[in-house]
Amino acid sequence: MISYQMFQSGKSINDIVTIREMRKQTIEEHLFKTFKEGYPIAWEIFFNEEEESAVLKARETIDDPKLRPLKEALPEDYDYGKIKAVLVKNELM
Repeated sequence: MISYQMFQSGKSINDIVTIREMRKQTIEEHLFKTFKEGYPIAWEIFFNEEEESAVLKARETIDDPKLRPLKEALPEDYDYGKIKAVLVKNELM
């Protein structure tokens, strides 16, 4: 919840990483967890509509719904955080 409150107050994920001395992935997990608990997230900091569509389309073609095969099916600039954000937002994770 601390990460979420910092994020909502205008701090970037990178700022929170530095302040809390945690990995980026950990902070993203904190934010995704709060979303699952009913708190709103500004998804546009993770992905745009085109990227969301690409992730969802790629997921439809993957037999194994794990992150690695999905990442391999997407362009190189799609990192795990972006992919995971799309999946969390769409309740697929």
